Amino acid sequence: MILKQLNEYGVSPTTGFVPETPSEPLPVYYNAWEEIVANLPRLLKEASLINALALLPALETDHLSSESDWQRAYVLLGFIIHGLVHGAKQNHIPTSLAEPFLRVCERLGVQPVLSYAGLCLYNWQDAKDKNTLSGMRTIASFTGTLDEEAFYLVPVLVERAAGHLPGQLLQAVASAQLDQWDKVAGHLDICSATLKQMVNALSELNLCRPDIFYHDVRPYIGGIDVALERHGEEESLHVKLVGGSAGQSSLFQFLDHVLGVKHESTLLQEMRAYMPRGHRQFLIDVKRLPSLLDLAVAGSASASHSILPKLEECRLELKKWRDKHISVVARYVMLPAQKAARRLEGGAMKVTGTAGSSPIQFLKQARDETVLLYDNSSHYALPVG
Repeated sequence: MILKQLNEYGVSPTTGFVPETPSEPLPVYYNAWEEIVANLPRLLKEASLINALALLPALETDHLSSESDWQRAYVLLGFIIHGLVHGAKQNHIPTSLAEPFLRVCERLGVQPVLSYAGLCLYNWQDAKDKNTLSGMRTIASFTGTLDEEAFYLVPVLVERAAGHLPGQLLQAVASAQLDQWDKVAGHLDICSATLKQMVNALSELNLCRPDIFYHDVRPYIGGIDVALERHGEEESLHVKLVGGSAGQSSLFQFLDHVLGVKHESTLLQEMRAYMPRGHRQFLIDVKRLPSLLDLAVAGSASASHSILPKLEECRLELKKWRDKHISVVARYVMLPAQKAARRLEGGAMKVTGTAGSSPIQFLKQARDETVLLYDNSSHYALPVG
């Protein structure tokens, strides 16, 4: 299986699944969208979003030219629609929003909902004030708080820190197929060091206060169950979709496959429908390649002896990242939910993630499936599953 060039999948050799350049405002034709989003926190706080949208002109997508334009349009329209659904409590999306949103989503190959790509990957631009998180600021926000901004931008930092890993690890697979194990070892050393940097980047999330996220931000980024009105159609398009989730990150599904991590749950596979088309196709094509674990186990005894410990080191670092992610979910979702439950009569509350799953249980299972297993004679055993 020969992969296409990374950029043909919308993957950068330097920034990975994050666009290489910051987003720029859309052409002036789309100023109405830009202005609504610029004022979205105020409109939601004042409960005046519906009135503002009553004046919104029906804009065509014909003036979107670059890939960056389409990505920014997805962010703008997605935030407006989620504000309308979760803030103004509307379950019918007017044609002026639904038509362009459906066209943009079709162009990018994503579901018509605000996914991880819209919340994080595409939702950043240069900050005029460089004293911000790595000189970035978000394009869109529901609350206008630094807390919300950090929650979207820290995943961008994590993804950019790992931006070179797709290229590095694909080179490792190619080298392994040629029995060039010294090169494989070098790529795995880089992978291990990068995973450490990703854990450190996740620590920046401390800029976001848990109660602000849980009570003020999280309600807006959940799934939607709405009717999208379409011009010239008698019946609206009904969609029921989950919200943005880290499970929709292509990076970690890529790492899992190349490092030989197998998961029992089908949830991650289901989340691929919410990824941009190019990223989804990249994972489909990568899945046809053997993993480094498969290649090392099938290689010579000396290759297995030298490479399997380095693979284990990478998987242990990936496990540490997942440990950190579990602590993030506990801090930002489970603990605030428990506090809220104590205020309710009965004191019980079922908590699900924005993707509709039981978050801690799923994440712990994914974490436990990440680590290589030893058998009793200290030889490596293939992971179960």
